[in-house]
Amino acid sequence: MAVADELDFELSPVERLLARTPLAALGEFRCPTDAPQFRGGGPQPCAYVAFARTPVKISPYRGRPELCTPAIASFYNEGDVYDRQAVGDRGDNSDWIAISPTLLDEPTGFAGCFAPIASESFLAQQRLFRRAKSGPALSALAMEESVLHLLQTLLREANGHWRRDGASAKLRPGSGRRRQRMVDDAKQLIAIRFRDDLSLAELARQVNGSPAHLARAFRAATGTTVHDYRTQLRLRAALPLLPDFRNDIAALALDLGFSSHSHFGEAFRRQFGLTPSEYTGRPRLN
Repeated sequence: MAVADELDFELSPVERLLARTPLAALGEFRCPTDAPQFRGGGPQPCAYVAFARTPVKISPYRGRPELCTPAIASFYNEGDVYDRQAVGDRGDNSDWIAISPTLLDEPTGFAGCFAPIASESFLAQQRLFRRAKSGPALSALAMEESVLHLLQTLLREANGHWRRDGASAKLRPGSGRRRQRMVDDAKQLIAIRFRDDLSLAELARQVNGSPAHLARAFRAATGTTVHDYRTQLRLRAALPLLPDFRNDIAALALDLGFSSHSHFGEAFRRQFGLTPSEYTGRPRLN
């Protein structure tokens, strides 16, 4: 007996469908800044999660704006609408997973709009999409179970973030909001120039703060240092590029701002638990 297809979504001219089953779909969004679709998005007739590959600012109608980078997952409920603002000149390049109500199993929808994505979850998402694009064809069962596992992990992480963020927002005084703007400006500058060897002094000057103040505020707001945040963006930018550089990983390492092949390899292993060469082997799912 055939399973009813309960997943309903619409593709724009700047999107490509990679795979779909009755309960989930994987797709790519590749939108230059001069495309009509860049101005904003929604509403969609289903929930979905988006994974940014280039920095872009998203202003949802049900939440505060957020700089979306590979460090952030975006959660959209059925009917959500948002505006989009360019960060740099690379447009909005992202991956997305559309989810049926059965697979979502969240009767009230996502509680928040954005949340940090852990390295393990980022790696799982990249592997899933790499398999959909270049590996052996995914069966419906394998894809749905992989999407469900990834979604459950993302939501466990996101719900904890949303609870903490909601509590801190109630306590944030005026000076706290100013510090947050400084941190947001620093994150945006790093997202655009993550390949560059920016010093803390130069970064602080660009966001109108002192180096010491910026370092303290950045760690308090993000849970990580400025240096580690930049390294995270460099390494996440590497994952989709690695298959094309499997024979010249040193060139990729230097292009991303690492001092050497070995420096890149060690940072990659610490972040993802495997070497660049291991990642570029046959794509697999967790």
